Amino acid sequence: MTHWDDPQLHLIRACLSQDAETFSRHASSWDRAVDIDDIDAASMRLIPLYFKVAQSLGVKIKNAGLCRGVYLKSWYVYKTQGSMPLSTLLEALGNCEAVFLKGVALRSTVYRQDPPTRPADDIDLLVLPSEANAVIETLLARGFRPVANLSIKTFTSLRNGVNLANGNVNVDVHWSIVPICLDPEYLSRIWNRAQESAHGLTVLSDTDNLIHALIHGYGANSIAPIRWVVDATLLIRNGQVDWELFSREICATGWSEMAQRQLDILRMSFGIETPLELSLRRKRSYLAWVSRIYLKSESIYLRRLLRILGWDFGVYATNLQVRPTLAAFIRFLPAVSKAFLREYSEYKSQTKKSTAPVANHP
Repeated sequence: MTHWDDPQLHLIRACLSQDAETFSRHASSWDRAVDIDDIDAASMRLIPLYFKVAQSLGVKIKNAGLCRGVYLKSWYVYKTQGSMPLSTLLEALGNCEAVFLKGVALRSTVYRQDPPTRPADDIDLLVLPSEANAVIETLLARGFRPVANLSIKTFTSLRNGVNLANGNVNVDVHWSIVPICLDPEYLSRIWNRAQESAHGLTVLSDTDNLIHALIHGYGANSIAPIRWVVDATLLIRNGQVDWELFSREICATGWSEMAQRQLDILRMSFGIETPLELSLRRKRSYLAWVSRIYLKSESIYLRRLLRILGWDFGVYATNLQVRPTLAAFIRFLPAVSKAFLREYSEYKSQTKKSTAPVANHP
């Protein structure tokens, strides 16, 4: 679930403006409500685009120098990608196939006219489940380490990705773009639709990128993922979304109600209309229901309960690329339980280490 306040709404609307008058109105409202020296992290991610939209529309903005500095920082990171250029990463992966996701991918498609306007804090990759372990081991050998102190086996069992860091370079390795998928063939289909972008990177189709942007923006996050609105809008405005395919895939995966909610937000809050009226078939799946509640809940206790009641099994089945049926649940219950208990033990060990008293040495 996306959380935003009125200033964030004005900033988003300014970024999406296509004429000077609309931009000036929302930019002024945002300026009056926010001190740019103390803005939230989610809004900061939109400043490069805000600056360039103002520039393209010929509108003078308050704090233009600071905004330009944020844009130039994004430009520098884009040019260097920290200390690991994308070509070096691809070379490190060797023969393992990888598809770029999120910021890095969108910068080479719908943001390609000015890539630094879409900052990317990390490099997101989609790999085949059969190659996930090989890719992770390759990056570990290059000095990367998991940000969360869990075993790789736990990640590949109960997660759809792992965040690895090496200095100021972060790489997110995903083996599924959605945590739970009701159709085990979905990954093969999006992989077959992947294409080469204008910058020579293998990326998802615009249709699959839109699905990913909508679902990624649905969940609660430590930094509110408000820029999903801008990403999705540019994909709708400037991309080549196949809406019939979009409707079929959203229903097949079980994420139709979440996608419909996100499209409703785009329409009602930002005036972004889709080219056709979607009547998404509501697939009343138990796991889809668990997913909706799990993703929008900020209660750690409710999230723990929902994991036991089905979330962990859904992710486990998706990672194995099997349909998450009742029969599969019974068949895999011992393995899922073992994976959950292993993760719980790892978390307990990690917590114990972090709370252990520090010895005083003379």
